[in-house]
Parts: sequence; structure tokens; C-alpha cells
Amino acid sequence: MQKSCQVLATQFGLVLAFNTQMHSLDVEISASYFEALCGMFGSCNNNASDDFMLPSGDMVIKVVNL
Repeated sequence: MQKSCQVLATQFGLVLAFNTQMHSLDVEISASYFEALCGMFGSCNNNASDDFMLPSGDMVIKVVNL
């Protein structure tokens, strides 16, 4: 039986799990980063309305622009 998931876990609380059969990537980050993130994974503050905001404060219309 072949392993279908490759996992990378860091000391700073990031876990990446790549499913090689489904070609999907799961990303987990430590709760210590709450309200400290931005970019393609959102702001991590439980407010979906600002997940596509650039560091300048402008909102991105298309995700491709991130």
C-alpha cells in the first residue's frame, strides 16, 4: 500500500499535508498567528470579509491578483 499523504511540520507551528492522490494541500497554522496573517490564506481572524485585502488595505477583486 502506497502512502498518499506527505506531511511537513515546522517548529513554528505550520503543518502542510499534500495528498498525492487527490492533488490537494491542507494548511494548518498555530493559533498563535491569530490576527497576524494576510495573503492567499486570508487574515486568520474569523472575518471572511477581509480575507482578500492587500497589505495596502485595498481589496482584491480577483483571487488571481493575490
